[in-house]
Amino acid sequence: MRLVLFTSATMGTFILTLTIFFVTRDWEKEFIQYRIKSDGQIISSEIENRILENLRVVKSLGSFIGLQKNMSKNDFDTYAKSILDETESVSALSWNVLIPNAKRIEYESKLKFDYPGSIGINFKEGNESKLSPNKEKYVFIRYIYPILGNNSAVGFDVFSNPIRKKALLKAMESNSLEITGKINLIQDNIDNTGFLVFYPLKRIDGEYGFATAVIKIKSIIKKSLIGSDQNNLCVQILESDDEHKNEVYNNNCIASQEKIFSDFSHSHSMKIGSHLLTFRIVATKEYFEKNLTNASRFILIISSLLTGLLGILMLIILGKEKNIQEIVEKRTFELEKANRVKSEFLANMSHEIRTPMNGVLGMLTLLEETNVDLEQKDYLDNAKKSVLSLLTIINDILDVSKLENHKLEIIPTETNVYKLCRDIQLLFQSDVIEKNLKFNLDFTIEDTNLHILVDENRLRQVLNNLISNSLKFTPSGIITLAVKLDPTRKFIEFCVHDTGIGISEENIKRLFDRFVQLEDARTKRFEGAGLGLYISKQLVNLMGGEIKVDSILNIGSTFKFTIPFHQVSVPKQFIPRIESPETFNLKNINVLVAEDNLLNQKFVRKVLEKEKVHVTIASNGIETIQLLDTSLVNESKKYDLILMDIQMPELDGLETTKRIRNRKDEYQSIPIIALTANNMDSQIQEYLENGMDDCVKKPIILSELLNSIYKIFSKSIDSKL
Repeated sequence: MRLVLFTSATMGTFILTLTIFFVTRDWEKEFIQYRIKSDGQIISSEIENRILENLRVVKSLGSFIGLQKNMSKNDFDTYAKSILDETESVSALSWNVLIPNAKRIEYESKLKFDYPGSIGINFKEGNESKLSPNKEKYVFIRYIYPILGNNSAVGFDVFSNPIRKKALLKAMESNSLEITGKINLIQDNIDNTGFLVFYPLKRIDGEYGFATAVIKIKSIIKKSLIGSDQNNLCVQILESDDEHKNEVYNNNCIASQEKIFSDFSHSHSMKIGSHLLTFRIVATKEYFEKNLTNASRFILIISSLLTGLLGILMLIILGKEKNIQEIVEKRTFELEKANRVKSEFLANMSHEIRTPMNGVLGMLTLLEETNVDLEQKDYLDNAKKSVLSLLTIINDILDVSKLENHKLEIIPTETNVYKLCRDIQLLFQSDVIEKNLKFNLDFTIEDTNLHILVDENRLRQVLNNLISNSLKFTPSGIITLAVKLDPTRKFIEFCVHDTGIGISEENIKRLFDRFVQLEDARTKRFEGAGLGLYISKQLVNLMGGEIKVDSILNIGSTFKFTIPFHQVSVPKQFIPRIESPETFNLKNINVLVAEDNLLNQKFVRKVLEKEKVHVTIASNGIETIQLLDTSLVNESKKYDLILMDIQMPELDGLETTKRIRNRKDEYQSIPIIALTANNMDSQIQEYLENGMDDCVKKPIILSELLNSIYKIFSKSIDSKL
C-alpha cells in the first residue's frame, strides 16, 4: 500500500513536473514573442517617424521654392541650411529643374555662373561626369546644398538614370511626393546606399521642377536603434511597387539562417507615393537567449522539492488574486458610480441653473421691448450677453463631461454645407459690424446644394467656436471662413483665418488642452473658460477628422480641420410656401403652453401674444389633458400647437406627450414642442422618440422659439401641398 502511495505520488509529481515544465517553456516563448513585437514596434515607429520627418523637410523646401520669384543660389543655400540643421538623415537638398532642349544653353550659363567648376548638364559613366547629349528635355540639378561632397552632382541630368527617371515620371503623373527605389547615390563613394525623395511643384514664376532630398538609409537606422539592443536584432527594409520588390537595407544578419529565429519577428509597412516600405525586425539567437529565463530549467531540476510548495503557493496566489479581483471590481463599481453621480449632478445642476436663467433672459427680452433710453438699452445688452456667456460655459462643461465619459454621440444627418456656412455668417454679422471687421465666406465648391452626411449640430458648434475665437482676438481686419474639397474628394476642409493678434509657438502646443487660457489670469483681457478649442478638437476627432493651427504673432491665425466627405444625393427641393418667418403670419393660432414656472409662463405668453397668438396656460400635465378635452366641444377654442415643459408636478411633459399620442381624437397628431432645461443628447433624443416634434432648450432664445414654431407649421403646410 505504501509502495502504491509512493509510486502514485512519485508519478504524479513527475507528470506534474513535466506539465509545468512544458507550460513554462511555452510561456517563455510567448514572452519573447511579446518582447520582439514590442521592441519591433518601437524601432519600426522610430524609423517611420524619421522618414516622415524627412518627407516634411522636402515639402517645406518645396513650399519655400514655390513662393520664390527670382531664387538665387544664396537664397536656396540659406533656407536649405536652416532645415538641414534640424535633421541628420537627409544628407543633401536640391532643386531639380525640368527644361526643354531649347533652354539648355540659357540654363547651363546660369549653372556655370553659380558653380564655376561645372561642365553643364551631364550624365555619369562609371565615376566620370560627361556632358549630356542633346535630347528633348532634361531634369538636372540646378541647386544643391551642401556643396561639400556633392560637387559631382551639380548639373547631373536625373533623367539619365532609369530608376530616378521612373520616380520623376511617377511624381509628375500623380503631382505628389514620390521616392526612388534603392539607388547608389552619386554624391558618395562610401556608404552610399539610399533613396531620393521628389516633390513636384511649379514656382510662382512658372519654372517647373522637383524639390529633392537625398536620404541615407543607414543614417536613419543608426539613429532609430539608439537605446536598442542593436547587436541582437536583425533589421531589414524591403521596398516594392507594382513591378518589383527589392531589399533596401540589411544589417548583415538576415541571411545567416543559423543565427536568426525567423519565427520571432515583427513587420510594419508604410506607403510613400507608389512605393511600399516594409520594416522587418527579427530576433537573433543572442536576443532569444538573453530574454529566455531559466524558470523551466529551474523547475525541472528541483521539481520534487517544489511540488508540495507549489500547491501551497498556488492557494496563496489564488487567494490574493481573488482579493485583488474583488478590490478591482469594488473600485471599478465605485468609479462608475462616481461617474454616474457626476453626470447626474451636472445634468441636474444644468437644469436648475437653466430654469432661473430662462426667467432672467425672458424678462430681459421683454424689458427690451419697453420704452428704454440708450443707456438703459446698453445695460440690457450687457446683461443679456452675460447670461448667454454663462449659458455657453454651462454647455461647454456638459460637453466636456460627456466627452470624458464617452457618452457624446455623433449623429450624422443630411446637411447642406453652403446653407450651414451662410447661416453662421449671418449669425456673426452683428458682432462683426460692431467691431468694424469684415467676415468673408470663401466657398470654392461649385455646387451650393451639396449635401453631406455629417452631424450638423456638432459641425456648427465647431465652426461657431473657431469663429467666436477669431472674433474675440481680432481687433481689426478680416475673418475668413473657407470651405473646399481635397483633390481626392475623400475629405472636406474648413478653414477659419483671421488677422488677429496671433499665437506664440509655445502656446500652440497647449492650445487644445482643457481650461487653457493663454493670458495671465490677473491681466486677462478676453473672456472664456478655455474649453471651446478642447471641445472642438474632440468633436472633430469623433467625426473622423483632424484639426490643425498655424499662427504668427501680430499677423493672425489659421485654424484648419478636415472631416470625411460623404456626399448624399438629395432630390430637387420643392420651394415651400413658407420660406422665412416674415412670410408667415401666426395671427389667431391657438397655442397651449404647459409650463409650471410663473416667469416662463409670463415670458412665453408675452412673446407669443406680440405675434397675435392666442395663448392658454396649463401648470402641469393633468391640467393640459383637461384643457384638451374641454376644447373639443368648442371649435373656436381648439388648439393648434402645444409648448410642453418636461419637468412639471403631478404629470411630467414626457408622460403627458405619451398620453396625447395615444388619444383617438384629432389631438393625437397635434404638434408638440418640448421646452426643456435638459441638455443631454440622449434626453433630447428620448423626447423626439416619444412623440415630440421639436425641442427648444432653456433658457429660451426668442428667435429659436419662433423659428421652431415656423418650422413646425412649414412642415404641416408642405405636407398638405
